[in-house]
Amino acid sequence: MKRNLMICVCLVWMSCSMHKGPADPNPLLKTAMEDYLNKDPKSKDKYHYSITSVTYFEETSFYICEFKVHMTNAVAAQNDRKVDTTGAMKVKIDKNFKVIGRFY
Repeated sequence: MKRNLMICVCLVWMSCSMHKGPADPNPLLKTAMEDYLNKDPKSKDKYHYSITSVTYFEETSFYICEFKVHMTNAVAAQNDRKVDTTGAMKVKIDKNFKVIGRFY
């Protein structure tokens, strides 16, 4: 009886310790979006984007994400004005973390 109890306890302990949930894609989604925005040839030297938060929904082959984006610029000339703003972007990103398209 003691032996059966010990075997059951060991099996339950092993099954609980082996179970791992899916990895959190938040950091990967943030870096994919930052890379996409900061490597844009139109704004490469003008603006810098940083992602403050991400909300996502996982589909079968992609993620639908909404990012809070903080945008700043480097003032190039004395007459230029400093831009410092925060906005939202909705994006579809595939499972390989490549940006497919922007909704807004």
